[in-house]
Formats: sequence, C-alpha cells, structure tokens
Amino acid sequence: MRQVILTVGPQGAGKTTFCHEIIKLRPEVVLVERDAILNELFGDSWTDPYSGAHYVGFKVMMERVEDHLRTDPLTLILDTWTGDEDERWRVTRRLRGFGADKIVAWYFVTDEDTVVRQFIKRSGSDYPENSVAKDIEAHYCRRNYQFYHSHPVELDQGFDEIELIDPHQLTLFPYADILL
Repeated sequence: MRQVILTVGPQGAGKTTFCHEIIKLRPEVVLVERDAILNELFGDSWTDPYSGAHYVGFKVMMERVEDHLRTDPLTLILDTWTGDEDERWRVTRRLRGFGADKIVAWYFVTDEDTVVRQFIKRSGSDYPENSVAKDIEAHYCRRNYQFYHSHPVELDQGFDEIELIDPHQLTLFPYADILL
C-alpha cells in the first residue's frame, strides 16, 4: 500500500516538529517537506509570494513525491501548505494520480496562543515585549490561524481519514502506530 499523510494546519502549529519526531520513531517513513525544499532551492531568505519561488518549490516537491510513490509500497508524510479546500483537493488529486492508495489528513488543532508564540519564536526576531513589530507579526499569525480554521478539513477533499492532532497534548506513539 502507498499511504500518504498530508499535514494540515497554520504556520507555527507544530507540523514539521511533529513530523520530525515521528521520523525518529519510524525512520522507514519518507518525509517530504515544502519548507526544506524552498530552503534547499533559495536559501533561508524570505521568498516573496510574487517571485514564483513557491511555484518552483511546489513543482520540485511534487516531483519528489511522485518519484517516491512510483516505487515500492511505503508511507510518506507530505508537510506542505494546504490552506483551503481547493488547495487540499488539488494536492490529494495529484497524489491519487501518483498512485497513493490511502490519503490521511493530520489536521493540527494547536491552540491559537501556542501557534502565535511558536510563529514569533521561529521567525527569529527578538522583539521587545510591547513592540509594534511583534504586534504586527502576532496579528498576521492570528489572521492566518483563523483562515485555516475557517476552512475545515473534510473527507470530500480527497481524504480517506482525518486525524485531529494537537502536538502539545498528545503523545507520538499512537501516531507512530498508525504508520504501520
């Protein structure tokens, strides 16, 4: 069986960290990460949405996923941007075209305050506590969070299963077991 797990959730929800912890427990699982590909292609600099970098990164990411799914049966975790219903449907349809037999959504439901703290921490900016810049980043993150959760994950977006995950409240072991 070729199983793909697609991460779904806003920036800062803990998707990538959670996936890396799963890979430590189950190293035979393949992990393909959009952000790692963007860093590989363009460095760790911010890529403007109008630059086309995200489209190039998406193309390379999907080529890698296709290469993996065309080989032996496996479980693959795809950690990528899936902001709304249409984007999730486009990704799951491509995965089916590549031979995915089962597609599971790992829907990250991390609480909003944790997401904001993680997003600001990950940005690497060392803002004073009451700075305007920190408030702007927090506002952007909260808007992103609310956008994600206003577009719920549904089975009719191409998923066979949906697992709700709060990486700050659950242990990894049940998720490592579902990868069997």
